[in-house]
Amino acid sequence: MTRYVVLRHGANGANQHLTQTMVVGIVEARNRRAAVGQAADRWTCYNNQYFDPIPWSRTAGWQRTAAEEADQAEDWADTTEQWLETLP
Repeated sequence: MTRYVVLRHGANGANQHLTQTMVVGIVEARNRRAAVGQAADRWTCYNNQYFDPIPWSRTAGWQRTAAEEADQAEDWADTTEQWLETLP
């Protein structure tokens, strides 16, 4: 399995206003095609957008940091949502 940093290209007001490229997170997959499939299951991508998985070994330090932070934020949001569901 290869670790990929996933970029989403293409600005869209619904998910990345005024930004042509955004680091959305990390996936582990057999190949780029499988990485795109995992990304599509996890994040939104509109008609004018596409996912671009980059192998971890070919990414810049800032891209790795941004991907790790995006995953941490997503984990925090999921945990918070689960916690809120337990409240009366």
